[in-house]
Amino acid sequence: MAGRLDGIDVLFNIAGMHVTTPMETITADQLRQAFEVNLVGTVLMCREVMPHLGKRGAIINTASTAATRRTPSWLRMPRAKGAVLAFTISLAAELAPRKIRVVAVSPGGVATALTQAVAQEKIDFSFFSRVMPLLPFGKPEQLAGMMAFAGSYDASYITAVELRADGGSYA
Repeated sequence: MAGRLDGIDVLFNIAGMHVTTPMETITADQLRQAFEVNLVGTVLMCREVMPHLGKRGAIINTASTAATRRTPSWLRMPRAKGAVLAFTISLAAELAPRKIRVVAVSPGGVATALTQAVAQEKIDFSFFSRVMPLLPFGKPEQLAGMMAFAGSYDASYITAVELRADGGSYA
C-alpha cells in the first residue's frame, strides 16, 4: 500500500491501554501486557513504516503525562508510556541523518472510552482534581489539533521532544 501511495509522510502511534493496579497486586503478566500494547506495538510500527518515510517525514508517538508525574495505583500504563517517551528521543537521534522527525505527544486526562472505563474503577479521583487546575478532562479534538501540528510542516523544526497537552497539570 505504501508503494502505491508514493510513501508515507507521517506515522501516528496512538494505541494504548490502561488499567489501574495497586502495587500490592500487580503481576508480571499485567506488566508485560502494558508494555506489549504501549511500547512494543509502537516500536514495531516504527520499524515497519521507517523504510517508507521520506525526507521530512515524521513519527508521532503517544506517551502520557502520567509517565513523569505521580499517579497512584497507575503502575502499568505510565511506566510503559515512560518507555515510549525514552524510545521516542532515542529514535529521533537515529533518524536525524535521514531528516525524519520523531516527537512524543503526552496527553493528560482526555475524555475517551478508555478514561471512562478507568473512571468506573474504585479510585480516589480527588488527587487528580488537585493536579489538573485548568480543565478536568481534555477533549479528543483538542488533542487531535496538537497531533496534527506535530506531524505538519509547521512543526518541521521540532524533534526529540515531548509536547504536553495536560490542562496545566504539570505546572
